[in-house]
Amino acid sequence: MDAAEASMSAHAQGKFWEMHDKLFANQGALDRPALDKYAQEIGLNVAKFKADMDGHKHKPNIQTDSTRGSAVGANGTPAFFINGRVLSGAQPFEAFKTIIDEELKHADELIKKGTSMDKLYDALLDSIPKTAAAPAGGGAAAPSEHVDIDPGISPSKGPKNAVVTLMEFSDFQ
Repeated sequence: MDAAEASMSAHAQGKFWEMHDKLFANQGALDRPALDKYAQEIGLNVAKFKADMDGHKHKPNIQTDSTRGSAVGANGTPAFFINGRVLSGAQPFEAFKTIIDEELKHADELIKKGTSMDKLYDALLDSIPKTAAAPAGGGAAAPSEHVDIDPGISPSKGPKNAVVTLMEFSDFQ
């Protein structure tokens, strides 16, 4: 939990990805003194960082994300959702490529039918069957099923209207 709190404390100062990279590069050293050191190394306001950490300011959001991940079947890490399609565990490039190519083909079909680019992502999400929650037994959805996931305030990269989105649930430890 400390590493997740450190990443969100860095996010509050606009440096989530810098902390993310630091944490993944140092997975064997995620104790509090190390986290404070990383905050200084990436140029955070260390006093604010320590106050956030000491007060567990971001813990409720982290717990919400964890609950959200469990609800859609992300019960192990890493768990990926490509336009809502689950891909679980460490996977080779080809596994991602197959799903991404299918999603791009779907997007091209919608464009050919007259969907404008500014409405494409919404049309993609509206046109696919969705699974509201994880399947019975707590497993992940099958790769052909789609799960509707609200990213909330989670850190992100790329445009909000991307043709293909990839969401990852992972842990630092």
